[in-house]
Amino acid sequence: MDRLCYSSRFSTGCEPAVSALKCATSLEVCTSLKGKHALVTGSSRGIGRGIALKLAERGARVAVHYYQNEAAAKRTLTKIRECGSDGFVVQGEVCHSEEVSRILKQVESEFGSLDIFVSNARTEAPTFYQPRVSHPANHCYLSGGLVREQIPQSGRLGG
Repeated sequence: MDRLCYSSRFSTGCEPAVSALKCATSLEVCTSLKGKHALVTGSSRGIGRGIALKLAERGARVAVHYYQNEAAAKRTLTKIRECGSDGFVVQGEVCHSEEVSRILKQVESEFGSLDIFVSNARTEAPTFYQPRVSHPANHCYLSGGLVREQIPQSGRLGG
């Protein structure tokens, strides 16, 4: 059962189970995600890491995606495991269809299914604000379009 919970602070680490008293004074919905599987693109650091850790706190197993910074992705996975959850690290360029297909196949192989997808990956800051060329693949940073195209109409991989 979902509970309405409030949190007055932002956390990028693990927190103990939310007490009934805290739930009475918080704004965050506390939903158990035990048994769910998530892929968060760009989750090696920053906002993506925060999202991955929140999913892990709720019980989801998380695929930690990165493009270049494997060490940061492994640190995120370590924090996920400190939360009592698990996952794996997956590398890939989300603007190339064949890479997206490989990432999704690895998720299906590791988890058997994908329940939660968070499109968070972006280019590195120096190139992020440069004008985009008209090639459709360049829009994947904002829309997750290449990933959506490869997920079956059911919205789920596997299971």
